[in-house]
Amino acid sequence: MVIDQTHHFAFCFVGIAPLRAKASDEAEIVSQLLFGESIRVHKLNKNWAEVSTIKDEYKGFVDPKQLLPLSELQFDEWALKSQYLSDLFTKIKSPHGPQIISRGSYIGNNDNFQIGEWNYELVVHENRSYHSPWDIAKDYLNTPYLWGGKSVFGIDCSGLTQSVFRLLNIELPRDASQQALCGTKVNFNDQKSGDLAFFQNEDKRVTHVGIIGANSKIIHASGHVRIDILSKDGIWNDTISIHTHQLQSIRRFK
Repeated sequence: MVIDQTHHFAFCFVGIAPLRAKASDEAEIVSQLLFGESIRVHKLNKNWAEVSTIKDEYKGFVDPKQLLPLSELQFDEWALKSQYLSDLFTKIKSPHGPQIISRGSYIGNNDNFQIGEWNYELVVHENRSYHSPWDIAKDYLNTPYLWGGKSVFGIDCSGLTQSVFRLLNIELPRDASQQALCGTKVNFNDQKSGDLAFFQNEDKRVTHVGIIGANSKIIHASGHVRIDILSKDGIWNDTISIHTHQLQSIRRFK
C-alpha cells in the first residue's frame, strides 16, 4: 500500500528519512524522521509529501516512498503502544525485508509489534560472511535514499554500488556516470547476478545505477533501497506500475 491523497497520517518505515526545507533532493536537510515516527500529512504530490512531526510539530518535505499510511485509529493506537529505542542500533524483521534502525526510533513494547497493517520483529545482530554483490546489497534493503549518502542510514544509488563492491575488494568511482566508464560491457541477455545496470536521462546522461540479481531482479536506491524488475526498457516498478529508469548499459566488474 502506498500513501495517497486520502491519507492524513503516516509513519516512517525506513531507518532514517531526511526532512528537507523544500521539495527537492538538493534542499537543506532540516531534520530527520526515524523508523516508526508518526507524522501528519498536509500536502502530497508524486515526489514529495509536506508533513509535520507529532512530537515537536516540525514541518518539512519528505519522499512519500519512505512513508506508509495510517488511519486515524491506527495512528492513535501506535501513539499509545510505541516507545523509544534506546540501543545504539538494532535489526528488525519487517514485511519489506530486514532493516537496521537506530537509537531514537519508535518500536513496540515487546519484540513483536505492529504499526498499522505491518508486523515487525526485533532480532539479534548476526555475523555474516559475504560472497556476492547481491548478498551484500540485500543488507541495505529499505535504507532511505539520501543524496550523497553511503551508509545503512542513508545512501544514494552509486554510494550503494561503491560500498557493496568495496567489501569485495573492488574499487569503483563515486558517481554513477564515472562507474559507467569502468568494467566490461555485456549484452542484456548475457547478464549475471552481480553485474551493474546503468540508466540514463532524456539527455542520455547516466544518472542511476543498480545491482542485477537472478531472474531479472535489480536492487537499487530510489526512495529507499528496493528490489524491482529489470527489462530491456529499464526498471519496472510494480508499486506504481511504470518504468522508472531507462536502461543505458550493463557492465561487469571483477
